[in-house]
Parts: sequence; structure tokens; C-alpha cells
Amino acid sequence: MKRYLNFINKARNRFNSSDEYVEFQRFQAEWILDELVNKIDFSDRMVLDLGSGSGGYTIELAKRFKIVYALDLNIPRQLKADENIFLIKGDATNLPFKNNSIDFIFCSSLIEHIQNQQKAISEAHRVLKNNSFCYLSFPPFYSPVGGHQFKPFHLLGENTAIILSKLFKGIEVRDFETSFGNWGLFPTTVDYIKKLVKKSNFIIVNIHTRFSPINFAKIPFLGEFLTWHVEFFLHKRGD
Repeated sequence: MKRYLNFINKARNRFNSSDEYVEFQRFQAEWILDELVNKIDFSDRMVLDLGSGSGGYTIELAKRFKIVYALDLNIPRQLKADENIFLIKGDATNLPFKNNSIDFIFCSSLIEHIQNQQKAISEAHRVLKNNSFCYLSFPPFYSPVGGHQFKPFHLLGENTAIILSKLFKGIEVRDFETSFGNWGLFPTTVDYIKKLVKKSNFIIVNIHTRFSPINFAKIPFLGEFLTWHVEFFLHKRGD
């Protein structure tokens, strides 16, 4: 219960400053990795933090993995390279890694910002070593938080959401696709990503609602609305 209360508090304060947002990511990463500790081997491993963003996830990954590659279109100033953290400015649809070279991929809240999602997932599969795993998560678009800064107006359609977000939130953008500058917001559902990962030859080990005792993500149709953040745990088969 204490962990849930801390989560709510950190979520409420995450936009107060960049430090608060990083702390919110770190808190989530610690919780997620605690849940993964019995599923993957952290020792002497190279992990790719795909779409590292503000760097909170990267910092926690670096505590458990030997080497962390933090890749993003933009590397934030607050995230610094360290003895086991390597910062890479790059594109998730064209990863600068050799085939079968990464032990584990951690990808949180990125896929919904990529237009060519199939390419990104295929690239993750390409660089991941055989018999290794990928953690992929995102807020489903039709959930209460799936519209990011446009919520809850995103449920009314793109044009209406843009008009109401400008009126009530002061957000001025042309469309979802360019809403974050050089990256956008693309309506992404649990069912759609499920189809894409299967096309990329990943095996879906598990689909779950992040931090929830009830796994709404497995409920057909209604799960798209009830799942605040979905987690895919994926396995790359050996040849």
C-alpha cells in the first residue's frame, strides 16, 4: 500500500520540475525491475533504454546492469554519461547496433510517439540477442491518460481535441503528429501492438497493466479504456 501511495504522490508532482519528473521515472523503473528480477538475468548484461527520455529509467537500469545504452532523439542535459551509461542520439527505427548484440531492451512510453511502429519493433527484434527479452510499454490511446497533454479531449477526436486543448489548456499545435516537435502522438492500442509484435516474430510472454492487481489489459475491448499503462514482456526465440 505504501508503494502505491508514493506512486500517486510522485505522479501528482511530476510536472513541477524536470527533477520531479526524473524522480517519477526512477520510482517506476525500480518497481518494474523488482518485478522482472525473477524473469531476466541482470548480471554482466548490456541493456538498451530505447527512448530514454528524461533519463530516470536509465539511472535505475544502470544500478542493475553492467552497461546501459540510453538512446533518444534528444539527450536531456540532466542525463550524464557515466562509467556504465553511454548516451546515444539516435532513431528507434534505425538503431546503430549490430544484429543480435543487446541482452535486454527496455522501452517505456516511446512506441506511441513513433509513426512507423512496425519498423521500430522490427529493429528491436533485430538487435536483441537470441533467447533474450524486451520490455515494451505505453499508455493505450483510449485510456484516460492515453492522450497525453490532450487528455481527456483526445477521446473526442483529433480536431476537437486540438481545439479544446487550445481553449482550456493553452496548447497550440497543428495536429497530433507534430505535437512534440520532431516526434508526435499516434493513436496506439493494445490490440494493434499485439499484432505488430507477432509480425516481428516476437513471442508475447505476458501482457499486463502496470502496477495493477487487476490485469485490465487482457480484457477484450474494454481493456483499451481501463488500462492506464500496458506492459508487453516479449521474447526473441533462438535460431
